[in-house]
Amino acid sequence: MRQRNNNYVYDLDVVVPNGHKDTITDLVNLVDIAKAINKTYFNGFNVVSRSMVNNWLYYPDQPRRAYAENFTIHKRLKA
Repeated sequence: MRQRNNNYVYDLDVVVPNGHKDTITDLVNLVDIAKAINKTYFNGFNVVSRSMVNNWLYYPDQPRRAYAENFTIHKRLKA
């Protein structure tokens, strides 16, 4: 996948179904975020796609499904 801006990385907070919060840092692109969510929350099943992550990140005012409220994505400048 083509990288448009290499100055940003993403941090992901996932609240798993048992209530534990996992934090995954330094994700490079939206595909990595989708893979991390699928691995952590859905036991490796491909439920979340890159386009879903894109909508959650760039259109935060749109309503989400209940399970999607467990994912918080933070965009920050690369250190």
